[in-house]
Amino acid sequence: MANSQTGSPRSVETARKWFVWVIGGFFFVGGFLILLEIPLYLTGHGWNEEIQKYATLDILKSHWAAIVGIPVLAFFSLFLIFLTRIVSGEIKFKLGEAEISGAASEGLMWIFVFLSLVWGFSELWKLGI
Repeated sequence: MANSQTGSPRSVETARKWFVWVIGGFFFVGGFLILLEIPLYLTGHGWNEEIQKYATLDILKSHWAAIVGIPVLAFFSLFLIFLTRIVSGEIKFKLGEAEISGAASEGLMWIFVFLSLVWGFSELWKLGI
């Protein structure tokens, strides 16, 4: 039985299920992309000059941070919010006079975490790290 600080057993179980699906999705998509790329490398057609002529790869190379980095940061911030929810229970905080709890607090926390990660990512990108 869960106490009032960790939320109801049903909400914790729902958060765990979502957490598993998100992490499983990461591994599925990543594994699928790697499996698509392996035959290209084995046959000698992976990332050679013929493939680099396509505009999509040029765009992907020049805007890597926006195309790949931002979505990865969005999922990572969601991961952090789910992890916080599972470990410590319901998220509650105050903004001035308003006390925010429930799904609204998790949504706002996701926005804050996501924006701070994007800001840090952009600052590191400027440094060339």
